[in-house]
Amino acid sequence: MATVLLRRILEQVRGLAGVHSASWSGDIPLSNRRLLLFVKDDRTAAENKCWIQVAADIVRPNYFETLGIPIERGRDFNDGDNESAMGAMIINESMARRFWPGENPVGKSMKVRGRARDTYRIVGVARNVRQRSLWEEQAPIVCLPLYQRFFPEMTLHVKTQGNPIGFLPAVMHEIRALDGELPVYDAGPLCRDKWKRRSRPSGRLRPC
Repeated sequence: MATVLLRRILEQVRGLAGVHSASWSGDIPLSNRRLLLFVKDDRTAAENKCWIQVAADIVRPNYFETLGIPIERGRDFNDGDNESAMGAMIINESMARRFWPGENPVGKSMKVRGRARDTYRIVGVARNVRQRSLWEEQAPIVCLPLYQRFFPEMTLHVKTQGNPIGFLPAVMHEIRALDGELPVYDAGPLCRDKWKRRSRPSGRLRPC
């Protein structure tokens, strides 16, 4: 299975000297997020207008630690958040304030549209970080565990000691040793993508 391969890659990469932590996610910071439709457990979804649209990501345990994002309430995902467990989700502070003002959202449930598993319980609240750009307000974000909502195109995040460029050959070697045909592309330091998006948008429209 693909999830088994992802686990094995993590085990090998985490064993490299100089690697502090590693994890998977569906997206990278400062990128466009996938959209998720959900409804709070205290509302009816009989009509489409009841469904709320927010940005979403699929992540593995240790994602927040690897990217240096603190969990302010509750807990991080763990390996127990798997296919046979109750659905779990982590939201950011913006989502907590918008949909549960003055409340602790940990333990609340939400229904997600369009999947066999439709009920997820909030297990943690992550600190706000810039998700789409350095200039936009911090919008609500939902994160779901990889092993409960698998996504085929994942990004491997590796937190290293020293210059991350120097670790690329070793990381690539471990991936190729496990699956020589696995497509790997756009490998590089996360700061490269941040600097690509650091300039303020000009507001000009480009033709489609």
